[in-house]
Amino acid sequence: MNETNSGNQPASTALLFFPHDGVDIRKILMELYHYKWIILAVSMTSFFIAFLYTFTIQPTYQTTALLQVHPQSANAGVLSKLGYKSSADSALETQQALIRTRYILEPVIIQTGLNISVTPHYYPLFGAWMARHHSGDSLARPLFRLKSYAWGGEKIEVSQFTVPEEYVGQTFKLIAGKNNSYQLFSPEGELLLTGKAGELSTSAKTNALTLKLGKFQANPGTQFSISYKAPIYLVNSLANNLRITDVYGNDPAQNTGIFQLTLTDSDPARVVKLLNGIAHYTVIKNRQQNAEEAQETLEFLNRRLPELRNKLASAEDAVNQYHIQNNTLSMSMISQLLLHQLTTLEQAIDKLKTEREELLQLYMPEHPQVLANISKEDALQKRIDELKGEIRKFPLINQEEINLVREAKIKNSMYLYLLNSEQQLEIAKAGLSSDVIVLSDAIPAGKIPSHKMMIIFMGFFMGAFLSIAVLLLKNALNKTIEDSEQIEDAIKLPVQCVLPFSRKQKRLEKAHKKGMNTFGTGLSAPLILAKQEPDDITIESLRSLRISLNMLSPSAHHQAIALMGSLPGIGKSFVSLNLSQVIADSGKRTLLIDGDIRKGLLHRALNQPKSNGLSEYLEGKCQYEELARHINENLFYIPCGNHTAHPIQLFQSNRFQELIKKTKQDFDQVIIDTPPILPVIDSVLISKYCEIKLFVVSAGKDTIGDVKLAVKKARACHIEINGIVLNHSKPLKNAARYEYRYTYGDVNTSSATT
Repeated sequence: MNETNSGNQPASTALLFFPHDGVDIRKILMELYHYKWIILAVSMTSFFIAFLYTFTIQPTYQTTALLQVHPQSANAGVLSKLGYKSSADSALETQQALIRTRYILEPVIIQTGLNISVTPHYYPLFGAWMARHHSGDSLARPLFRLKSYAWGGEKIEVSQFTVPEEYVGQTFKLIAGKNNSYQLFSPEGELLLTGKAGELSTSAKTNALTLKLGKFQANPGTQFSISYKAPIYLVNSLANNLRITDVYGNDPAQNTGIFQLTLTDSDPARVVKLLNGIAHYTVIKNRQQNAEEAQETLEFLNRRLPELRNKLASAEDAVNQYHIQNNTLSMSMISQLLLHQLTTLEQAIDKLKTEREELLQLYMPEHPQVLANISKEDALQKRIDELKGEIRKFPLINQEEINLVREAKIKNSMYLYLLNSEQQLEIAKAGLSSDVIVLSDAIPAGKIPSHKMMIIFMGFFMGAFLSIAVLLLKNALNKTIEDSEQIEDAIKLPVQCVLPFSRKQKRLEKAHKKGMNTFGTGLSAPLILAKQEPDDITIESLRSLRISLNMLSPSAHHQAIALMGSLPGIGKSFVSLNLSQVIADSGKRTLLIDGDIRKGLLHRALNQPKSNGLSEYLEGKCQYEELARHINENLFYIPCGNHTAHPIQLFQSNRFQELIKKTKQDFDQVIIDTPPILPVIDSVLISKYCEIKLFVVSAGKDTIGDVKLAVKKARACHIEINGIVLNHSKPLKNAARYEYRYTYGDVNTSSATT
């Protein structure tokens, strides 16, 4: 038999696999492998939930349409025809923003009846899926005769539905009848009206509640939910399903004014109808806006033209009155006359100069004709100087007339401009069109992939991720003991034995419990792993412990061993029972005492009655000869009994000391399963009479703090613990560290347990 005891591994080897100064990937992987079934179970559960979720996913359909905004006149209306320009980019953005507001969407919602919702009553979980996959125009037969549910083929179209204000947003119940008839019930279940498809029905209680169905096909008894919602509350949801994207040419920087509308909905016919409504209503609203702007401008011009006409007439009258009062002509006529005289005089002077040059060729300068010529020239020059003086003084003298004429000209210009604008506007209004053009109506709706397989696998991986994250977080926060090095470093006590997890013990516990429930204690075999599975790896470790105990005190005989522990449920009774059987199998008369008189359970594993045990003896109710019960060849057992006195008084009595003394004389080995040390002091009182004290620690359950506190409590009472037994009550997380292989009998027969 070959054995590898992990409890005695060198520290350097341990550090090689479990470094203290970094992340141990191998340990993390072993942790995850330990919980592989939990991870797989959570992943499969998430996988199944995602699979069920795919049945609730409704198909989604998408359609698109193209619109164009004229960049040169967008959002400017008629004012652009009068010379006013606006930014094409801002106009396009403004138009796109308007499409997503209630200005456009609310009328479309009312026009298409989107605020009227009619939903068949489907069977939970799979009813809607069955109805969607029904083929043909005929009605599906009700499953399980459940006629109130819709199973496929139902058709209902609401032509008109009005409700009083108090019923807006509430859900009514409509039940189909025979021959296309129906009944409408209030949310409280009150019958409001009865009607027939194709006819307008009015409630007898209020005229504000009317209903008219167009197409109606359903089995009698089928229920529908119908509601009328305020259109304004549906604007946001419709805008969220509407996407607007710009369409660019070869040059992305150049704005074409074309944009694409994309709308998604669960109904393929409705989504096309909605998008066409949005596109065409955008054109209509833009045309109305341009018409309103043109009309407002015309009204403004019609108000201003008469005023300007009157002001212009007043200015012209003021000029005429000025001329009459001053007995003058207009400034333009006077200025023209002065300029004409000046020009005539200058021409006469030029003619005299030419004549004088001719005379000087014939006569001397003193000749009378030459002198007469000079005299005429001087007279004309004098007259020219006088005219120039009058011209220089003319603006100052006629300043008032200048102001009057200027004001008349300004008013005349304004009047002519507005008159011309009015005529242009009337021409433009006659041919007024929208700045928005529908290039392409909504195309037939296409189904959007629902990616169900991706959702299912994402559910699986999400479950795996969450379970791994939770497990890693749990282990990071968990301060439980995992290996022997932790104990030896923390409390400075040697680990005498490491007991691997035994799957065979778990199977025996299930079989024992089943046998107890079926046959009772008389026919159920004792739950002793060392007796039923002697080749188990855990029992082999206990044999190693037996040898270690002999080496611990080789000269001692008839000694008592106390098995202690910090808290309940750490496997202390399991170690006591199987260690007793291992020592008994070695040929020693062994006595196992259940010292936990408060909550001892060893009698269940050995199929023994609890009464007439340790408690009764300590209370003097039975004799020593009645205590020990023979279990098998060399194994005897004393149960805990049923106590009436306080346990501390019983263990402090002389009868307990005498009992230990007698058992040491009658048996080769006495093993006492003591109560947990942290909750009660009984274990300390028992251990005083025992030569060897072993402390059982459960890997993965006991914490360093609990073990330290328990050892400190024992040492405070002068109880020195001889060693630690590390018991793996759960499957090993680092199984590779505790792997053994044994070969018995035939060399071809071997068993390996981890």
